[in-house]
Amino acid sequence: MKKLLPILLIFFVLCGCSAGSAAASSAAYYISDMKEDYAAEAAGASYSNGFPVVEENSDEKLVYTGSVRLETREYETFSKELSSLIRDYEGIIQSMNENGSSGSRRYLNLTVRIPAQRFDDFLEALRSSSASVSGISTYVDNITRQYSDNELRIEALNVQHERLLQLLTEAQDLSDVILLEERLSDVESELNILQSYKHSMDEDVTYSTITISVSEVVIYSQSSFSQRIAEAFNGSLDNFLSGMEDLLIGFIYFLPFLVILIAVFFLLRKPLKKVLARFHRPKSE
Repeated sequence: MKKLLPILLIFFVLCGCSAGSAAASSAAYYISDMKEDYAAEAAGASYSNGFPVVEENSDEKLVYTGSVRLETREYETFSKELSSLIRDYEGIIQSMNENGSSGSRRYLNLTVRIPAQRFDDFLEALRSSSASVSGISTYVDNITRQYSDNELRIEALNVQHERLLQLLTEAQDLSDVILLEERLSDVESELNILQSYKHSMDEDVTYSTITISVSEVVIYSQSSFSQRIAEAFNGSLDNFLSGMEDLLIGFIYFLPFLVILIAVFFLLRKPLKKVLARFHRPKSE
């Protein structure tokens, strides 16, 4: 009869009857072991081979990612154009890395978050920009199953959390109170983790991720042969004009010294002639 008493007490607690301290402790373990059943009851879902069955009419959770490689001959102009495009499409620059300096080839790498509903429009805007697209790739990840599983686990833990609070108010023995509080703390910690994961998935679904690489070039890599000849000619002409500009700027820098040298030359020309004439006089004189 003594062996049957704990079992009877557990039965009475689960049926809503008043319980003693031993029944409260057993109920806590019972709730922990039956977490999947509470999840199915709370979400109204069914299980197949231990996995929750996701309804076909549930909204799909899609995560869009893309990668774009661009080339430009007007680096500074396109950098401003790209910043304006990101603002126009309500994007967020998550990270940025720029290498090189003016006068040498420069590179810009960006990770941008764009609203998912404007993902395709933003890519089309990049295609239509002043830069040349050297490569583009997109990927869509369907996380509906992971999202639904996470939701079921959250709902199951919420059910456990409420039941533990109820048992805690009914517990009378100190050991049962400690046990219930420990389990309550574990449930709350797991809930925080799952809620954070849900928030991260919501952000990924709402904002797509696009990596953008911009390279400063003289000749576009995907140009036709005739275009490359024209671009090479224009590039050599640009280099020649740039060299002439540098030469002119350098001349202006040294112009004051040249003026001083010329003035000194004219002032010392006659005295120098006299000195040189003395050295070149015939010895007979």
